[in-house]
Amino acid sequence: MKKYLKYIIVGVLVAVYLLTLGTDVSYWGYSTTSEWWKRFTYLFVHGNFLHLLLNAWGMYAFISVIERETVFSQAFILLSALAIGVFGTFGSEYDVATIGISGSVFALLGMRVYYYRERIWVMCVLGVMLAQIVYPFFSMVNTKVHCLCVVYGIALMYIISKIKKYLKRKNYEKNFIFS
Repeated sequence: MKKYLKYIIVGVLVAVYLLTLGTDVSYWGYSTTSEWWKRFTYLFVHGNFLHLLLNAWGMYAFISVIERETVFSQAFILLSALAIGVFGTFGSEYDVATIGISGSVFALLGMRVYYYRERIWVMCVLGVMLAQIVYPFFSMVNTKVHCLCVVYGIALMYIISKIKKYLKRKNYEKNFIFS
């Protein structure tokens, strides 16, 4: 089951898109005046097929890469990204409803940035982040949630690395004392 979570999340995104096709999806999005539970539902609705395609591909690709490059399971990666997607809604509200799982995709981007810092990758990430400055002039993209989620993804991996380092040091001290 855990091995197929990335397929399940993409399937859920497609199913919700098909179920909400032809409806006002902004109802499920969060804004400055929306109910608290819409901070969860906004992740799963998308405005059009291209929006769905880009977000589903981003989720699948980043989960695959992070799973391959780290010791984290798909379940941990997915749940972390979804939680960060929800936390990113605080402080990123607009009057117009925000929809789509791109906050979680940007959280995965941040999680990967922490572990993979080669020059070409950093340049690509900087390009994506600079695009967040330009997007608001041409579309209704909520760049605040994207930027917050990248920062939260980096922060999560930083905290985990410090905990791992601390536990490794404590284990070494314990083994050194008893040997």
